[in-house]
Amino acid sequence: MLVPNTTADFLAVLRKSGLVDESRLAELFPDADNLPPDPRACALGLVKGGVLTQYQAKMLVNGKSRGFFVGPYVIHGPIGQGGMGVVYLARHTSLGRDVALKVLASGPSRDQLTLNRFLREARASAALDHPNIVRLYDIGQSGDIHYLVMEFVEGTNVQAMVERSGPLPFGQAADYTAQAAAGLQHAHSRGIVHRDVKPGNLMVTEGGIIKILDMGLARSVRDQKDHLTELHGQEDITGTADFVSPEHLRGEKVDERGDIYSLGVTLFSLLVGRPPFVGTTAQKLAAHEFKDPADLRTDLISRAPPGLVDVVVKMMAKRKEDRHQSAQEVITALGPWVSPAPVGNAGKDPVRTRSLSPTPPNPGARPPRPAVPTGRKKWLLIGGAVATVVVIGGLSLALGSGGKNTASAQDPAPGSGPTTTFAPTTGPVPVDSPPALRAHAGSINDMVFGKDGLVAAVDGTGQLIFWNVNSSQPVRSTPVRPGSRLNACAATKDGQFLVVAGDQMPVLVLDWATGQTVHAYPGHANTTWGVAISPSGRDLLTCGTDGVVLHRELSTGREIRRFQFEATLVWSVAFSPDGAKMAAACGIGPTDDESYQIRVWETSTGKELHRLIGHTRDVRWLAFHPDGWSLASAGFDGTVRLWDLTLGKEIRNIPAHSGFAERVFFLPDGKRLVSCGGPLANSANPGEGGAIKVWDAATGEEIRAWRGDAATGIISLALSRDGAAAATGSRDKIVRVWRLN
Repeated sequence: MLVPNTTADFLAVLRKSGLVDESRLAELFPDADNLPPDPRACALGLVKGGVLTQYQAKMLVNGKSRGFFVGPYVIHGPIGQGGMGVVYLARHTSLGRDVALKVLASGPSRDQLTLNRFLREARASAALDHPNIVRLYDIGQSGDIHYLVMEFVEGTNVQAMVERSGPLPFGQAADYTAQAAAGLQHAHSRGIVHRDVKPGNLMVTEGGIIKILDMGLARSVRDQKDHLTELHGQEDITGTADFVSPEHLRGEKVDERGDIYSLGVTLFSLLVGRPPFVGTTAQKLAAHEFKDPADLRTDLISRAPPGLVDVVVKMMAKRKEDRHQSAQEVITALGPWVSPAPVGNAGKDPVRTRSLSPTPPNPGARPPRPAVPTGRKKWLLIGGAVATVVVIGGLSLALGSGGKNTASAQDPAPGSGPTTTFAPTTGPVPVDSPPALRAHAGSINDMVFGKDGLVAAVDGTGQLIFWNVNSSQPVRSTPVRPGSRLNACAATKDGQFLVVAGDQMPVLVLDWATGQTVHAYPGHANTTWGVAISPSGRDLLTCGTDGVVLHRELSTGREIRRFQFEATLVWSVAFSPDGAKMAAACGIGPTDDESYQIRVWETSTGKELHRLIGHTRDVRWLAFHPDGWSLASAGFDGTVRLWDLTLGKEIRNIPAHSGFAERVFFLPDGKRLVSCGGPLANSANPGEGGAIKVWDAATGEEIRAWRGDAATGIISLALSRDGAAAATGSRDKIVRVWRLN
């Protein structure tokens, strides 16, 4: 069918698709003579009303009426690509259950061997039932289409996480590996060897549970008839060159110890941020077969304790007899570096599957972001054809619940660790070139002034430190979440509470005076990146890597409402000074209109007031003007921008920093702004380096600036309540206090 030009044409395509029955259409559109003229506007309304998904709407506005149903399942949209087919989010039409549907497309590219492997994946998965393995619910055929029905789990692909964020902390890497080993132990006990263990086949759920994906190369070591993947030469190698075991390469029988080797390579990759061997495929394969794993200690020793390095080296032994002989042995060996929470705890693991965008980078090692997407987006249809799709501006749809992870009852109580109190000492008050204040062990990712004049700062090692800016001394230190990265903090106006959030942890409400936990609320998927507290102290906003902004009661954690971005990374949230408005800002989305957005809502009703688009890279920070009628934003495009909230448009673009603009605040008089930012430390184009700058808000002119070594690597900034001072934190673990007037 041709692309519909009118709403009547669009409704004809919709009827033909079978997605909405006639009675529902009659209810939605009772007056055929009074239809909206633009079919896209009609599609947008149906998406916003929950009648269609964004994927369905995009297909329909392009005249595609077929391919939405596979057996008893209705397709909501593609969510990934498996080893042998496309994976879709789908829902059972009768049971209403969301599933991940892996479809093996028909066509000339599908041969009997591919089909046999697809069916073997089903047999392998059906034999397994473990919280660390994605479950198979059903297998079916609809016409020429074969499909697997699998558990739908909200989560992040571990390979993508490492590519985006770099190496994981050794405790996190050990925990993920131990969980994967628990799933493999279950498979091995049933005679199933995975044969393609790698970070790309691991997902971590919003509750921190590892799920093993893609049993497509799995093979029974008990079934002598299963010869489909036996090797007959290097050209027939299955699996992945970066992670394949030596015996697999030699064409020998691969048993569970082959999975242990690949899991050891996976652990190396999580710790170092890359696979152990580089070069061409042939060079990598030769290294797997001949290179002594002890030579890898040099790469590992700076990333992990010596005992953990020994575990990696043993898992990667060339002779399988020299490795750990079972996955259970691997779990035991990793025990000293794994948190007390039991491996494979399914209690906090919801039954869903979504391959979200990867975890955002550590601010201390942020890679370049992709350019704004241009042109048209391609979507893969079930039949294997690729259709060019006209993007519907402004469509926004969540494919998953998001942000529902909870702290495990077995985890140590957050914030319950010992608080270290520093003895006060005298020291000079910082003037124009402030001294470096050192106590943190990791990059200082966020900070906030309290009512008592102290500054609370959180870092990449899970530490919270309170600083006295007058004496230039730390007052006390609390290990909120040792080994985890803390990303955000905010304080109540009355100075009673501090909210802290970070990687794979709850959102914690702490007592400002003691640092002890008062409340713990679910965080966002893998990472919570932004927190804000209303001026009244009653409301809490949070955001993170699930594309969700949550509006909750601070005292109870009760969800008031949630907002979904199409971009899966939301960096920052803010309340207006009177609490009447809320705002949030995001990174890259699936289309131009859905990327680098700032959205503003009315707090009392949740009504959306504005969608502001102008930044060309991620919008890292937001700050309202004291009158609440304008907004400042700082972005990774190096700009600080001002927005008029009565007109809903950009009124000033300040090219503020040679690199990333990290933070911006209005000074209390509303006439000036202060911002910080700069390039990465290893930038090939450092420009002026890092800087803190004060701007005239009316003209965008620079009033004052600090540049040079003291301003290098700054990624967080807090403004004192009187606007007289700003505290900054850096990638180099340094706090400085700058006098603004």
